[in-house]
Amino acid sequence: MNHTSIDLKGHSGCKINIYKNSEGFLVVRKTSSSIDYNERLKLQMKKQNDFVLNQNENTLIKSVPVFLNGINSEGLFWFDMQYVDGIDSINYFSKVNTYDLSNVAENLNKFFKNSISRSKIVSAPEEKIISKVDELKQKLFKKNKFYSTIFSYLYTQIPNSEFYSNISHGDFSLTNLIFKNNEIFAVDFLDSFIESPIIDIVKLRQDTRIGRIFNINNNMDRYTTRSKISIKFIDDKIDKLINNDLILKSWHEYLQVLNLTRILPYTTNINELNFLKNQIIKIIES
Repeated sequence: MNHTSIDLKGHSGCKINIYKNSEGFLVVRKTSSSIDYNERLKLQMKKQNDFVLNQNENTLIKSVPVFLNGINSEGLFWFDMQYVDGIDSINYFSKVNTYDLSNVAENLNKFFKNSISRSKIVSAPEEKIISKVDELKQKLFKKNKFYSTIFSYLYTQIPNSEFYSNISHGDFSLTNLIFKNNEIFAVDFLDSFIESPIIDIVKLRQDTRIGRIFNINNNMDRYTTRSKISIKFIDDKIDKLINNDLILKSWHEYLQVLNLTRILPYTTNINELNFLKNQIIKIIES
């Protein structure tokens, strides 16, 4: 197998390699970060395959099939998927014209609406949320005002409204969207402690509203004013969707605080850490 020199790692620690297969096509291989992580990666592979099985030519957000998987000599699970020869979101939004930008915004909104329409309406998943907050408190146990404020909020402000339950991408951020020929491809699916389209909306808005995507790459020259304006245009459309839906309106800010808090244990860059803390407090105090 002729691997390229590209080695990437996310917060999970999973390794990404790109190589050419025997037929000369580029393939992406994702390998588990540890034996303990194997089962989670298998769930993520299944979620991606299920997503692909349900798509057709009219599907608004697409993905690519997994066609091989196995265990390597170190006991780590891996799977191979088709390489998408597209461009990342920042580059796309720095060049996109007004017509295509409107189509992207419309397709994202339709994608969320379709997911919501197929959702079950259930009672608030309070038990699962408290369990996740307990887990975070163990990881972030520090006696200072910031953490006292955040955990007080997370324990006491859980919405008591109904909730949308449906399979989600799990990490539907702009960094996991690839644009090719006016099509949007979602990659890097993630298992989630609660499955809901609300989680996908929250993940997207960590970039479109909170602007985290502009704080996780040192190559700031790529982040043009045009891309920021385009991304804000996307967020304005999502904001209208949220404000026209009582369940989304009840949940999205609380889950954004929980989402950003879940990133903190994995954040080693002091600038990103301070950025996340400031954004969390801003939402809590709004």
